[in-house]
Amino acid sequence: MIFHFTTWKELFSRKGRKFFFSMRHLTGFYPSNIRLYHKAFIHKSVQRKGNKGEIVSNERLEFLGDAILGAVVASELFHRFPEKDEGALTKMRARIVNRNLLNQVGNKMQLEQFIRSQAQLDLSQTHVVGDAVEALIGAVYLDKGFANARRFILKRITGQFINFEEVAVNDSNYKSMLIEWGHKHRQVIEFKTEEIQDCPNFQNYFHSKVYINEQLMGEGQAPSKKEAQQKSAQMALEHCTEAVTNK
Repeated sequence: MIFHFTTWKELFSRKGRKFFFSMRHLTGFYPSNIRLYHKAFIHKSVQRKGNKGEIVSNERLEFLGDAILGAVVASELFHRFPEKDEGALTKMRARIVNRNLLNQVGNKMQLEQFIRSQAQLDLSQTHVVGDAVEALIGAVYLDKGFANARRFILKRITGQFINFEEVAVNDSNYKSMLIEWGHKHRQVIEFKTEEIQDCPNFQNYFHSKVYINEQLMGEGQAPSKKEAQQKSAQMALEHCTEAVTNK
């Protein structure tokens, strides 16, 4: 087995060996470049700088891991549910890769013990743990390649903590998912809902519009305000997911 030079150095210290074997237990294989795994748990609040003055954090690994996770989940859903159309598969994928679920997964994996952040940062009130899940996937991909990253996701993440069949039948809170998407991608989400009086039928209904960065992205109407917003959010979420996928 070939190890990166820094990995060999890691094995000479008690603390380094502990982290190395923790990653072995977590991922299911021996890390080759241990630096990638350390970086996966460095939150930007630490404000650590590299040799060239660049900020060292897990954000780039998180970006990469997000893409790998999305691709693996999409492939798994495609083969598991041949009866589902593109729209249904898109919604199912969004449920699995949403930040709240990834936070839960990260907590179950006990990743908070490895995360380095400012002392005053409350991990339970942020998405830091969920971000670390994606960053860890990115580290595995760079260290071991796509095949091993896929195996890690299916065996150690979705295989242990996510029930695909349950996801297939559960209804989603599209409004929450859209707001979550907006936070992640730094987009401004705004709902505008009005009650419409249908005089001929003597029935009122609600018409909801959702704007992303002041651009209309979804509309929906229903007897209740909540349902109308859910419909408009669902339409907007589908457009957003398609846009990100096609980039």
